[in-house]
Amino acid sequence: MNFTAEIKRAMEKKNMRVAELSAVSDISMSYLYNLLSGQRNWNVNSLTAVCEALDLELAIQRKKKQTAVR
Repeated sequence: MNFTAEIKRAMEKKNMRVAELSAVSDISMSYLYNLLSGQRNWNVNSLTAVCEALDLELAIQRKKKQTAVR
């Protein structure tokens, strides 16, 4: 899963620009640009704020076991 790609997809669906996401999530535009470009790493606070702003739910799940192909 690529978290940043999912955030960008959610922004597109909501027709939301970085400036608007910045205002709603209370994350500076420069920091948000850095997160979205991969220059910075997401942390719990930024993950939570962006998910709230985009009406997304952040969940942790166990990986599904893959069966061996013979």
